[in-house]
Amino acid sequence: MKTLGKIAIYQGTEYEFRKKTDGSYALYSDDIKSLEAGFRRISEKEEKFMKIITLDEVEGVFEKETEVIYGGDTFIGSVIQGSKIMLYTRNVLLRQKYNMTMRDKDEFYKYVELKDVDCIVQKWTPCEGNI
Repeated sequence: MKTLGKIAIYQGTEYEFRKKTDGSYALYSDDIKSLEAGFRRISEKEEKFMKIITLDEVEGVFEKETEVIYGGDTFIGSVIQGSKIMLYTRNVLLRQKYNMTMRDKDEFYKYVELKDVDCIVQKWTPCEGNI
């Protein structure tokens, strides 16, 4: 499950949302059941699906942010995979404290079990006129 970026609600389900270079809009999914909603496969190697839509077809478009409290410290929640969430920070002291892996020169991450997280807070900001 994506925890950051633009998302749209389509037929009651949350999907990754992107404006394409040609000005059209697309929804993205990694769930094979999306084929039943008219999505088409876009990758032969992975479960990746896409559907071109109009803005009238979605119930809303939002910018999604996720904050994770872990061990009493605050991180950005980047992605949930199975029973784990990826914690992300640029704070060097947190990197050292939690023995995080360097992703880029000043970006650090670590996967932790969801059951070990203190709190997850999601902020959904409507993208009215800012899509």
